[in-house]
Amino acid sequence: MKEKIILSIIYCLSITAVFGQVRYLTPLEMKEDLAYMDKYLRRWHPTYFDYSAKADMDKQYQNIVPSLDTALTPYQFRVKVKQIASKIGCGHIRVESSPKNKVTIDSALFLPFDIYLVENKMFIRKYLGKDSLLSAGEEILSINQVSAAKLIDTLSQIIMSDAFNTSHKTYLLEKMLFGYYYQVFGPKAQIDIEVLSIQQKNRTVSIKVPLRSVTYDPYLRNPIDSTQILIKGDGIALLKSNMDTTTFIIDINSFSGKRQRKTCRQIFKYLQKNKAENVVVDLRDNGGGNVLFGHYFLKYLVKDPFFGFNISRMPRPALLHPKFKAGFFERITPILLTLNPIQYPSKHGWNHYFPFIRKYKNHYDNKLFVITN
Repeated sequence: MKEKIILSIIYCLSITAVFGQVRYLTPLEMKEDLAYMDKYLRRWHPTYFDYSAKADMDKQYQNIVPSLDTALTPYQFRVKVKQIASKIGCGHIRVESSPKNKVTIDSALFLPFDIYLVENKMFIRKYLGKDSLLSAGEEILSINQVSAAKLIDTLSQIIMSDAFNTSHKTYLLEKMLFGYYYQVFGPKAQIDIEVLSIQQKNRTVSIKVPLRSVTYDPYLRNPIDSTQILIKGDGIALLKSNMDTTTFIIDINSFSGKRQRKTCRQIFKYLQKNKAENVVVDLRDNGGGNVLFGHYFLKYLVKDPFFGFNISRMPRPALLHPKFKAGFFERITPILLTLNPIQYPSKHGWNHYFPFIRKYKNHYDNKLFVITN
């Protein structure tokens, strides 16, 4: 329910492909843009200092400025801007080039492997090459002499997420490593990868980077086995397990979709009828969605008769600003919030409390397990 803000930086690009010609931005241009961005967001962004204190945000800008003493391409400057914007803790911010100069990535080079991250380590999930240079399960120690830990930290700095959320950054790195890698390090025709085999042997392999196919389908961490589906809705499904007849899996890919409440009612009715003793809620790769449906789902699980959530906001006329880019729903969200019956002021601003009453019919009271990534 956050207001969406698009941070639009005008990049003067003249690119025919990834290796096309670009105009360089002067230090003065970049510093003026950065100063304007800081001034603009301090005034208009509703939660600018909520997740990074003012002193920390000032330090972020101060640390970036010395790196702007030499001319950069608009693409390189975009990375600098994203490093600052990510500190705001607003997953709805986008740092984009102007539409007329956008770079298409249909012909861009890409890393020919899928990865997964575990405890700040990077592993091969699937190798997409036709040779056998890499194998699933091998640990990536470095790419082009940059350690995996350094890569994860550096690339995470340009990914936007809400508040202090890090699982979303992990999710996006696993899904689109090549996109973030080339934003920071630029396109490479060849990469050198140091890997640790499953047999604990080190080796370095050189891979000629292929073009990204427009039909390339990224790996899904959590594909549903269609033979296990008992009830299926938009973004939510009930699956039978391979363990026993009293254990079931509720797979929720998104908290947004058509008629999710109806599907939810069907699921818990089925669980009650079939005397479920164990329920696994699978939230892997769930990117969020409608907070109201999330709490509707909890009505079948929470034991307290009453529960709810609170939204605190500092009223600001940002939506009236002519440079604020937002859709119709985002513009009327503050008005919709004022229709909520429970409202009160506090030091955090104006509060809107949304109450819920637990479901007594078909309420689930047995063992519950939650899987996340």
